[in-house]
Order: sequence, then C-alpha cells, then structure tokens
Amino acid sequence: MPDATTTPWPDAGWFNTPCGRSVRLDATLPLRGLDVRHSGYHDTLLAVDLGADAAATPVVDRWCRGRDLTIVAEPDDARLLRSTVMWRYRPEAGGVDAWESVVSAQTSLLDSDATLKVVSECDAAEIVAGGAAGWTRTTGGTLPATTTAVLMRRPTTSVLVAVHPADLRRIDVSIRDSVARIDCVLFASAIEKGVLLRGRVLAAVGPRDLDENWASTLLAAFVASPPPLTT
Repeated sequence: MPDATTTPWPDAGWFNTPCGRSVRLDATLPLRGLDVRHSGYHDTLLAVDLGADAAATPVVDRWCRGRDLTIVAEPDDARLLRSTVMWRYRPEAGGVDAWESVVSAQTSLLDSDATLKVVSECDAAEIVAGGAAGWTRTTGGTLPATTTAVLMRRPTTSVLVAVHPADLRRIDVSIRDSVARIDCVLFASAIEKGVLLRGRVLAAVGPRDLDENWASTLLAAFVASPPPLTT
C-alpha cells in the first residue's frame, strides 16, 4: 500500500485517519467513492451513481479546501445532468471516522430526470435500519419511508449510512454473499433548467460496541446541521 499523506484528499496515495483507517478517493475516478480499509475490511462509501458509466463521465473541475474535496461531473448522456459532489471528512471522538457527501444536480435541458444514487458497499453480518426513533433488523429491500439510516455490523466495527431527512427519497438495501449495498436515492423527480437540487448523505465507521449510541449522536448532529449554501 502506498505511503499515506497528512491531507484527507491527496492527489495520489492514501490518508491514514487518526483512528488508523486507510482511506483513498481515486482522483481519476472520484465518482466511485471512498475506498476505506481497516481491520481486514474493504468498504466503498459514498459513491455517486449518475446513471452513466463512472469511468466515461468527464470530471470537468476539481478543488480541495481543508477537509472538503469537490468535483464537477458532466455525463454526456440524454439527461445532461450536471452534478457537483463535495466529500467532507469529519473526524469524531470514540474511534469513529465520518464523511459527509453533498450532491447537487442541474440540467441544461428544459426538463430532465434528476434521479441519482449515493451508493455504499461493505461486508455485513447484520443490518439494522431506522434512525433517531430506534433500530430494527432488516434483511433488505426498499426500506420504509420513515427510515433515514442503516447500520451494518461486523464483529468489531459497524458502518453507518444516513440521508438527511430533508433530502430523503428512498433507501434500498441489497445483500449478496454477505456484502451489503445501500442505495440512497435522491431527487426521484424531474428537474427543470435553472433549478438546482441538493442532497446530503453521511457515512461513518466506528466500533461495534455501543454502535447505536455513537450512530445516534452523529445522526442528531447531522439532522440539526444547516443546509449548505454552496458546494
């Protein structure tokens, strides 16, 4: 594995978090999301599915400011859905690393389909869904409309994925060979020229012990956070 750097968003190589996890976002394929490696696990968090081939989607701009990395992607397809994606690293207490993704979409067409997904995949022995109101075990499928968060559990660590309640459209969970895929569906509607849509998704990795406690703390802060003015 390449040497890690001190910035959360190196142009190449890996970043070692204060909790000892190695993280990379491939500068050549940023829409594929965060590659997070720790405790023998390999998680992919906060990838962005614009309905087009990520490898063929042009990234027309990219900049880094502190703990934020922002890219602008312009798929050359029928929807012409221009998307700005910001990933923000959020170090937390208690052995937790968190990242927030802010995704916005607009089109140059008179109207277009704005549906896109923020996708996370990781090994999971057990999955519970819910949020501030409590957690319930799930085996997959489209989760109830009131569900804003999912916890994926392993023997020593858990992974949290959550959509801000103001931005939620749907969360879909699928499981194959003990690998869970969480699709956070945003903007499941049409978009008109001149309109900007924006959604927020949170992902975190922390200890399996008392995971509902640290997850609930993160969720409370996430829900209370003001909407971003810019990406």
